Amino acid sequence: MQSSFAILWLLGNLFSGFASSSSVDPYRIHEELGPLLSANAAIYTPSSPEWLNVTDHIDPGIIHPQYVASVVAGVEQDVELVIKFANHHNIPFLAHNGGHGSWSDLSNVRHGIQIYIRALNTIAIHEDNTATIGGGASVHEVLNGLAAEGKRSGWSRNCNAICNMLTFLVHGICPCVSLLGPALGGGHGILQGRYGLACDQIVSANIVLANGTAVVASKDSHRELYWAMRGAGHNFGIVTSVRYRVYDIPRDAQWQHTLIYFNKDKLEEALTVSNKLTDAPGNHPPELMVEWGNIAHVPSLDAVNVRGYPSCCLYLTANKIRSLFFDWTSSMKRYESIGPLSIQKVTETDYTKVPGLVGFTLEGYSCMRRSDSIMASVSLHNYNVTTMKKAYDIFANLTSMPEFSGAYGLLESYATEGVKAVAADSTAVSGEERRANILLGFELIHNTSRSNFERANATAAELTAVFKSGQDTEKYGPVGTYPNYARGAESPQELYGFEPWRLRRLRALKAAYDPFNRFGFYASVLEPLQLIEKFEDCACSRERTFIADVYEAG
Repeated sequence: MQSSFAILWLLGNLFSGFASSSSVDPYRIHEELGPLLSANAAIYTPSSPEWLNVTDHIDPGIIHPQYVASVVAGVEQDVELVIKFANHHNIPFLAHNGGHGSWSDLSNVRHGIQIYIRALNTIAIHEDNTATIGGGASVHEVLNGLAAEGKRSGWSRNCNAICNMLTFLVHGICPCVSLLGPALGGGHGILQGRYGLACDQIVSANIVLANGTAVVASKDSHRELYWAMRGAGHNFGIVTSVRYRVYDIPRDAQWQHTLIYFNKDKLEEALTVSNKLTDAPGNHPPELMVEWGNIAHVPSLDAVNVRGYPSCCLYLTANKIRSLFFDWTSSMKRYESIGPLSIQKVTETDYTKVPGLVGFTLEGYSCMRRSDSIMASVSLHNYNVTTMKKAYDIFANLTSMPEFSGAYGLLESYATEGVKAVAADSTAVSGEERRANILLGFELIHNTSRSNFERANATAAELTAVFKSGQDTEKYGPVGTYPNYARGAESPQELYGFEPWRLRRLRALKAAYDPFNRFGFYASVLEPLQLIEKFEDCACSRERTFIADVYEAG
């Protein structure tokens, strides 16, 4: 067993999926692959007018793949064909959807083929409270599609005559991010307090594997793959569609929302109040969907804040679905007693407006093309106010420089009752991530240059170390990192769990489903190896034999 894993690591980590392989002429890709693709597919090259639209990244800076072609998949079979073609010619490939990931190994894609799956965005609701959702669908498209499909199909048939319902689902809060990309790494979202993580909603998944074959993973088929895809899915295949749980909600259900701004001197007091809401058992009920903090420069408040320091804000959103409503008033009074810079209240709104109230819109900053970014992120049980103050000072020092003034820090605290109700061993999401109450993600956006990139990377490492130092590991265990917020410096244990059985299981599945680490450019379950270059010739010869067999088998 040990020797088989050694071979896997040697082959698998060889430049993360043979990233240094020789290029294939784009004309040859058109000539050989083009006739096999569906009518809705397309092939673009760097000289194509559409090139930037299909290869663009939210943060197109130092970390970026390098492609010789982008294939827009029209149907699942197009994905199968591209992978078989790439394997046959020993070309790395990478699926692209929303373009938000910034894992450092993405830069290892050289002379590769992008598989652009945004067109796989169909949505259909079924009568068993599930929906089939295409792998390319964005959160915005899914929410709009569910509303439209519900109206067309007369959905909520179980509802009585006086009940007017909407259909919704667990999703990330950013509208331009794909639904399924975050779900493959777990998937936090504002409804998780009721229903669990996004990955917990996947009933089955259509997946194209590293050899170009398509399978369905569920509790009845490829059960081990089904387990792994929900939490470590980036390692095993390209998901072209899923069967996903959806839920009914009354149209007259009300959400309350408050935005509170503090200056830097009130940060510790505000975080102390937050700890009382989130750390003690039962204090963060599902009704308080999210307490979302943001540390950033706000032009309208910078003049009244301590000069040169970013402001701190908290967004609190709760709902009135249950008759026993969350005690909103007393919670607000705790924050108001601190003496905030300002309070903005929206007493009642409907669910569709919640992401926008927290600052996430298609026109907002999270969906705008920026310059470059590095994330510093950990998942915690509570705020250590002393170390958070230290982290704030580090962040304030960085953002005092004009080239980093657009950076911001996210302090996300979602309700967790639904997450913790799911058995920790039922998916590949780490136990540390399921138990955590707080998701920190400081996005160090900066003007693109090598010196700025290196400064941001060093600051990200410093912030991460500070965050970790404030957590009581004897009480809570090791500190993990949410895979979708990781930057590439994290260990597999931090991403997928410190319990030894988890990585053993994931690596055994990796050996079975992706023995040559073709899906090795994002959050790999494998350990990095040194001096792997000496094994290149042996590994490549094995790869050619493998893919020739697969390709000839059709």
